[in-house]
Amino acid sequence: MLGVAHPAGSDRPRGVRVAALVCALLAAQSWSCRGAPPRVGAVVAPPAAPAAPRVVAEAPASPPAGAPAPVAPPAPVAPPRPPPRANVLLITIDSLRADMPWAGYPRDIAPRLTALEKRCTSYTRAYATASHTAPSVGAMLYGRYASELPRDGYFSARYPPSLRSFVAALTDAGVRTIAGHAHLYLQRAGFGRGFTTFELLPGLVPSPNLDTSLSSRALEGLAERQLGAVGDRAGDGEPPFFAWYHFLDPHGEWLEAPRDEGVPRFGARPRDRYDAEVFYTDKYVGKLLDYVESRAWGAHTLVIVTSDHGEGVGDHGQLYHGYEVWESLVHVPLFVCEPGAEPRHVDTPRSLIDLGATVLDAFDVPRPPELRGTSWLPEVRGGAAEARDVLIDLPANNLSFSRRALIGERTKVVAIGESRRRVVYDLVADPRERSPIRRGPVFDEQSRKLTEIERSLREVPPSGCARGCIQGWD
Repeated sequence: MLGVAHPAGSDRPRGVRVAALVCALLAAQSWSCRGAPPRVGAVVAPPAAPAAPRVVAEAPASPPAGAPAPVAPPAPVAPPRPPPRANVLLITIDSLRADMPWAGYPRDIAPRLTALEKRCTSYTRAYATASHTAPSVGAMLYGRYASELPRDGYFSARYPPSLRSFVAALTDAGVRTIAGHAHLYLQRAGFGRGFTTFELLPGLVPSPNLDTSLSSRALEGLAERQLGAVGDRAGDGEPPFFAWYHFLDPHGEWLEAPRDEGVPRFGARPRDRYDAEVFYTDKYVGKLLDYVESRAWGAHTLVIVTSDHGEGVGDHGQLYHGYEVWESLVHVPLFVCEPGAEPRHVDTPRSLIDLGATVLDAFDVPRPPELRGTSWLPEVRGGAAEARDVLIDLPANNLSFSRRALIGERTKVVAIGESRRRVVYDLVADPRERSPIRRGPVFDEQSRKLTEIERSLREVPPSGCARGCIQGWD
């Protein structure tokens, strides 16, 4: 409790003496202690403030015997830290076919990817937008079909600086954007624009349409070096990152790995040689995945694995890729591995035109209005996978006529060349596309649907390949 102390030598309480002093001061200014108002015209001075009493704190009384001791107030609680933002790692493997071990292929050529597939959302009917790198990667990065993009018109097309990729939107939003690649074309095409860091392996030999070296080991080392510069708290108090690594080795030519790499010798046929390069690439993709899991930010990094197109190994008499839109060339693997999401298979067709929308969604960055696509994340997180048709768009270039295809749940309609001659395949009854349907109700309906889609395209003519350069043009 608090007490009022009396000054030494006084014989009455200090409050009484203070009251008397106040009355005397009020009387001097024509106030009375009874509250009479001042005389009209009198100058009223403010009363002097009384001296403040000295306050002495007394020790608190002890609680009665047997009473509970007082409880100290709780310490202030720090506000919770926001959950980490996702980082995104995109691994594209050039020329990787869809018929891999996780899809039933009997040869164990990709043990690391097979193990990863079991932990992810695996899209069993994913499609590239085209059958070779230039139009396919262009569509992935810029979010429009190749026919809608300004380009020079060559097989290894270049794209102008006026185009903005989804990566540029990430960079503008403060995401660190990193890429490492093993072919000069990926820089020449303009695909590095918009990245914070875009790096090629040193010593690459120019080779427009073939891969003349084994590069997976070196590329994995480059990826570790780049990601090693990312702080342990990337996305968790520090800016998140988007990183893209394009492993080239399954691309033809199919080269023999050194024996100390431990790659099996499957044989001399095209598929045997191709399988050996897939095995070699899988080994180093696995090493990169191990590195990611070893980092603190690996626990909140979303991993996407896919390919820019498939590969011909004798299917339909074709080796390598491009020119056509057979299933062997456009049907590709796709895994989306989000921490905390339950593994599942999505069996309805999906297009890599959705890649940009998905990555932007992962970072909560608004999608530019010109960018096509639908994010995969709602279905990765357990939502319904709604059916939608997939468009393959392979514009004419200096080496080939145009091809287009529309793929639905069961059927595939293909438009061939400028004549737009069409055929339909029943992919359930005829998965190898050997029995084209050329007339009838199914043909008419699928042909009509493709025509409607084509009318919605905002096509742009090529700029650099002169008239007569592109096959099939008048």
